[in-house]
Amino acid sequence: MKHLTAILLLLALLLCGCSQIYLPQGASSSETSAPTAARETLPPETEAVATEATVPETQPLSLPEQLCAEMTLEEKIGQLFLARCPDSDAASEVERYHLGGYILFGRDFADTSKADVIANIESYQAAAEIPLLIAVDEEGGTVNRVSWYTEFRDEPFHSPRYLYQQGGLDAILENEAEKCSLLKELGINVNMAPVCDISTDPDAFMYDRSLGEDPSTTATFAAKVVEEMNGQRPQAFPRLRQQR
Repeated sequence: MKHLTAILLLLALLLCGCSQIYLPQGASSSETSAPTAARETLPPETEAVATEATVPETQPLSLPEQLCAEMTLEEKIGQLFLARCPDSDAASEVERYHLGGYILFGRDFADTSKADVIANIESYQAAAEIPLLIAVDEEGGTVNRVSWYTEFRDEPFHSPRYLYQQGGLDAILENEAEKCSLLKELGINVNMAPVCDISTDPDAFMYDRSLGEDPSTTATFAAKVVEEMNGQRPQAFPRLRQQR
């Protein structure tokens, strides 16, 4: 038992001595704290430079960030929805649910006039505290919500496939310029087009709605059409929020 006690005491002494084996010979514990002392006595101008380097500058908010920061939770949720425009009380529904916008279909243009559609859309925008997206599917060809009715155009817009076969990309862009002008006149600011599907099979569902060309040609077509659309959109909303 005495031998075991002696061994344990010896181990304890050895472990206590380990704390000193990495110190330089003759160095004291106070000397090892010199770096800390040095940091505490940095010149004021050095400290200021270090602080400036570690604190990022505050960037001004972009318009979308500014608008989002001002929204209530209910408004943020409502802005997620591009809703089907109802048959009645469309303006009051905008105000009630803080909708992001409406998408219009054929029934919204049937048996009506340009003046009626413009007035309807203006009433929706007036009810919205945050400007609405007003969308439509006006692809051309088999999908036309507006130009299907002669009140808005003498004949429906042709499909991009047909126009490409008749006059290439130039014919498509000329058609798109007229289309954008019409939609903008009505107050529609989003067109759910162009179709970017790659479809060369006549039996495919999207065949008639697609350009029917290879990926490279289709990509060029889509980019040019979007460029034309963006060129005719309003440069900025007249307001971020409508004051109540």
